[in-house]
This record gives sequence, C-alpha cells and structure tokens, in this order.
Amino acid sequence: MRKSFLFGCLFAPALMFAQSTDGGTAKVQVFVDSTSFHAYDLASVGGFTFEDKAKEQVGVGLRCLLAFPEAPNWDLEFAGRFPQKSKFQLNAAGGGTLVDNTHVDLRYSWWSLGVGYSLRPSSSFELGFHLEGRGENLKVDGTTYAINGGVLSSYPASQSVTFWRPWARISADISFPTRSGWAPYVGADVSGALKNTSQDGIQLLTDGIHDNTMLKSMAPRWNASVYVGVRF
Repeated sequence: MRKSFLFGCLFAPALMFAQSTDGGTAKVQVFVDSTSFHAYDLASVGGFTFEDKAKEQVGVGLRCLLAFPEAPNWDLEFAGRFPQKSKFQLNAAGGGTLVDNTHVDLRYSWWSLGVGYSLRPSSSFELGFHLEGRGENLKVDGTTYAINGGVLSSYPASQSVTFWRPWARISADISFPTRSGWAPYVGADVSGALKNTSQDGIQLLTDGIHDNTMLKSMAPRWNASVYVGVRF
C-alpha cells in the first residue's frame, strides 16, 4: 500500500498536467526493462574468495514526460520501477568450504526525476537524450549456507540500502498520430549509471555480511528497456 501511495504522489501531478494540455506537450509510457547486476565478492574463506552475482531481472515501470511550454524540445521527467526479485547464483566450493548463496533474494526498485532533450527528424520519429537522478533501493533477504568439515552453518541476510545516483539515458521512439490529437508510440532506450561504488575490502563469512558498501557495489551499471505509451 505504501508503494502504491508513493507512485500515486509521483504521477498524479504529471497526469493532471497531461489532461490539461494539448499539442503534444506530455507523454505517458509503460516500460519493461532488462537489468543486469554487477558481480561482487561475497566472502573470503581459507584464502579463497567467493564471487557471486544476482540473476538478471525483468522489471516493469511507469514514466511521464512533460514538455516545457517555452521550450517544447525539453522535457521534465518522472519515472519509477516497481520492485522485482531475483536469486543469487553462487553454489561452489573453495578453501575447504562449500558455500550456497542460492537461497538469498535480491530486490531492486527505483524512482527518478530528470530532464530530457528530443530531436525530431520527422513528425513520427524522436531521438531523446536524458539525464536523471535515480533513488535506488537494493535489499537482500534469505540465508547463506556453508559446509566446512561436515558442519553446516547458516548466515541470515536481511539488509537494504537506498541511495541516489545520476544516470544518462538515450531513447528512440516512433509515434502513430491520430485525428484526435493523441498519438500512441513505441520505443526503446539504453541507460548507464554515471556513478558506481566499489567494494571496500573482502570480509569473512559472518551474519550481516551484506553491508551497505557491498550492496551498492552490486548495483546495476546499465539497463535497457522497451516501452509503449501515449503522447498528448
């Protein structure tokens, strides 16, 4: 319920603006993205370093783009990606220890505010360049298991971190104008993070191993999406 309220607060002003304007001054779109996470070092055991990476996610989100009245090539943009989960993949032995991290989930979501500039070579094609700040949330939840000398140990994980990063995005879409003035459109984009975090050393396998720095280090460096929408 809290997330629904957040998205409502984010998009209600944009939708009200879109309904009160005409002439192609606002766009609303639904996007489906593909997000890959960065590999990270889970722990060092017996001199052996265990590296892991969460599986790729496919997520869904909403975006509103509102043109500035005096500068129609420039947009103010609001967007948000709903939370999605994927599993970690590590299940390997090293340093005399078997580590299984496949019972831990990674949940990822974000919201953003930004600006964009669009080139329109024709009335139906648009190439956009966007700069946005994303408030990203990463959360791990589950249990990491380790077997050493025939003894099974478990390490619960339930940590989360929320942080802000600048992202650059390039988009291309094709619209299909109608007599009513509304124009459905389809498109695709690629985004890249302009700031990333590196791990601050490698720790031993313990409870609460996923600290804030480790969580930030596994955040995605880029993603791609396809979308459909309506231009007003």
